[in-house]
Amino acid sequence: QIGQNANAGGQTASARPQGSTPQWTVPASWKQIPASGMRYAAFTITEDTPPVTLTVIPLPPSPVAANVNRWEGELGLPPTKAEEVDKVVTHIDSAGGAHIDMVDLLGPESADKPRQRMLAAMVEDQGKMWFFKAVGPAEKVGAQRENFASFLKSLKFGEAPAVAQQQPPTQQQPSQSNPQQQQPQQTQGAAKT
Repeated sequence: QIGQNANAGGQTASARPQGSTPQWTVPASWKQIPASGMRYAAFTITEDTPPVTLTVIPLPPSPVAANVNRWEGELGLPPTKAEEVDKVVTHIDSAGGAHIDMVDLLGPESADKPRQRMLAAMVEDQGKMWFFKAVGPAEKVGAQRENFASFLKSLKFGEAPAVAQQQPPTQQQPSQSNPQQQQPQQTQGAAKT
């Protein structure tokens, strides 16, 4: 069973799934909320009503391309061919040495709701794939891209309970770039999936 507790020294997850436990630094504007169901952790990352929520879910490992295609489908985008997935995935190595595959996907225009954008990432550690995902109005989610990347770069895995440290507040600028046109950062080593 996975549970979340908050204390005055930061946000702490007291229970952990089998294997190592993630540790991260939480951007100052994000608020941890109770996790439920399969969620290990959850954060509201905007102050809107309803807010955009970032979820953290551990699952069995699965191929990067399959997850990217699933996320594209959730937004109504066509699937990226397996041999072209590296064009939409940004590879990040965290401060703790975790290899993270991140996507920033922009959904199609829609007449009935605001254009949707998704920030999502996956990282494998000790037989689990950790998924991080936020989806919502393109402008709101895009404004959190820098915070999302910073959060991922702070990721470490260890045997102690997950500790979420709070970052000092910073001013956020909306992302002006087209997320699907960004070139991936190449790092040494291949994804384990």
